[in-house]
Amino acid sequence: MNAHLKDIYEKTIDIYRDDPRVIGAWEFGSLGKGTGDEYSDVDPVFVVRDEAFDQVDSELRTLFEGFSSKIALWWPEGFNSADIKNYAILFSAAGQPAGDLLQYDMTIAKESSVTSGFGKVLLTRSGNIEVLFDKTGLLESVRKTNPPEPYSPEKLVWDIERYWVYVYIHTKYLKRADTFKLLYAQNTLFQNHLDILRALYPDGYWG
Repeated sequence: MNAHLKDIYEKTIDIYRDDPRVIGAWEFGSLGKGTGDEYSDVDPVFVVRDEAFDQVDSELRTLFEGFSSKIALWWPEGFNSADIKNYAILFSAAGQPAGDLLQYDMTIAKESSVTSGFGKVLLTRSGNIEVLFDKTGLLESVRKTNPPEPYSPEKLVWDIERYWVYVYIHTKYLKRADTFKLLYAQNTLFQNHLDILRALYPDGYWG
């Protein structure tokens, strides 16, 4: 990970670990899966008490500006709601080469979202994660009571059969030189592979 990004990442974790409004946090990106490298961005999720959520959300941009960083883009994710917010933040930090940008994917989720909403999906269906802190034991409790869903043998057979049907269809569209239907068939085969990977490795993140 970029040294400047690492510094800001660790500062945000320390700030929220000491903030009584924030009760837990985890990293679900490549860092949480142990596959990070020098190009990795960061993808932490901070769990905020419901009554403080809007206040914490309103402070996020000021928080990043306080790191002596110049924000080039502050982009809210399309799934944002009253219960969970994600911002893709592109910025340059003080001391880094001019023109270089860093990316920080900042997510905050209401406590109630982690127990029964989209926050719960991010926590339990993102494969390996790294728990950064868990002040109340909420993250441990939700993960323990929500193991990966079983994948039935019947569904596995159906996916294998679908694969061979679309291999045939793929060949037909290839011979026709039908670009759009070819892309459709390739996407279906790709999704099919993801389904099989989810069946074989339910703790992995195949998305």
